[in-house]
Amino acid sequence: MKLARSGMTLYIAEMVGAVLSFVGILYFARELGASILGVFFLFQALTGVFSMVSNLGIRAGISKRMSEGKRPGEFLSSGIFLKLGVLLLVVSIIGLFSGYINEYIGMQIAGLVVITVIFRDLGHLLVHVLRGELRVSESALLLFINKVVWIGVAAVLISSGYELYGLVYGVIAGLIAKTLVGLYLVSTTPTTPSMEAASSIWQYSKYTIIPSIDTYAHNWTDVLIMGLFLSSAAVGAYEIAWRIIGPIFLLTSSISSTVFPQISAWDSEGESDRIERLIPKALTPALILVIPAFFGAVLLSFEALSLLFGTEFGAAALALPILIAGLIPRAFRSIAGKTLEGINKPQFVNRASIVDIIANVVLNVILIWQIGLVGAAIATSLSYTLGALLRWYYLREYLTLQIPYRELGWCITSAVGMFTAIGLLEQTIGVNTTVRLFAFVGIGVVVYGTIILLYAPLRRTIVKQTSRMIRTAS
Repeated sequence: MKLARSGMTLYIAEMVGAVLSFVGILYFARELGASILGVFFLFQALTGVFSMVSNLGIRAGISKRMSEGKRPGEFLSSGIFLKLGVLLLVVSIIGLFSGYINEYIGMQIAGLVVITVIFRDLGHLLVHVLRGELRVSESALLLFINKVVWIGVAAVLISSGYELYGLVYGVIAGLIAKTLVGLYLVSTTPTTPSMEAASSIWQYSKYTIIPSIDTYAHNWTDVLIMGLFLSSAAVGAYEIAWRIIGPIFLLTSSISSTVFPQISAWDSEGESDRIERLIPKALTPALILVIPAFFGAVLLSFEALSLLFGTEFGAAALALPILIAGLIPRAFRSIAGKTLEGINKPQFVNRASIVDIIANVVLNVILIWQIGLVGAAIATSLSYTLGALLRWYYLREYLTLQIPYRELGWCITSAVGMFTAIGLLEQTIGVNTTVRLFAFVGIGVVVYGTIILLYAPLRRTIVKQTSRMIRTAS
């Protein structure tokens, strides 16, 4: 029950944080426009890449070794020693190429990149330390505080005329707050580091490098390459489309993370048949929000982007449904990947990750160069599809896999019913105000939910899971 409650706390914190981020980005977009926001997204992409390099899986290694309960102080100090060495190297690289960084972003901002990378690395480290202390709920608090401070400080500074620098200073303020609270919460006291502990951390960390690069690559490769070929306004519009779909995938991400420990436990007990039954049960809830979101985006993507964020963001109207369509293979990719890790076959996840990282970069370069903004969406979705196919192929070597065609087919049927109802309504009265947009979304939710509940197997599953969530939360 304690584990379930911690997982629920983490999910709620992520959901609230996602809502806060959405509201913040909505305000920033209206105040600053696509061009300034695009420059900020390039700044975030660069700091993300540098943070990825400064990580090298070390944070996960520290968390893993500390969670084992033996000499946590020694592992913490040894991990810090490793991290400081890598972080110093990354900071030196930023300083060496500061001129290129300023030219790429279009502002004198390399110094702020350094500060952001340092505090981002420290903040993430403290989150992993708390998880290593088995205090998942408190690690969620750090993530929440980071977003609240970032959005609050940035909003105040932007209203005072700081524009782009207001966003950047807000990010730094959030990371500093996250770091300070983390330092207060962490209970483990560092002791004398040792080469043995550092080596043990690295032996685990080296296997997490490729998956961590894979995550960053799919989050930021398209934006970074767009910065080379397209305007900052195009970058801003495209990334806003990405931010819209973020909350849609939260449920899928939560499910894939939740099934891993259960699959791992069953695999250690040799109960592969239970794993085979779990996978189709995980796929339906992982896609139950993605499918209607795609159909809704096909109808209302331009209205959602232009009415909520501003007319110039409507440039990403075609990219939005393509990106949401990419969440379908991404769900298969996520669950298959976690299952491979759970049955102790992480090498196949690494192989698939290497292939789809390369495909992601190559496709983005070619398609952004040839098609522009829409090409980035197509490239990202295709790389997710390739990654899903590879992971699914590897997984089939060890498990008999079934896809819940009937349940997913009913989800599609329900989404088509919603699409038809909203489409007819749109032709009658149109969507030209924010109030009407939210009304249409509300109607779509009601229609889709009603049709979904007409199918008895789905209705029973939804009622059962809802009851379980309520009991866990209470």
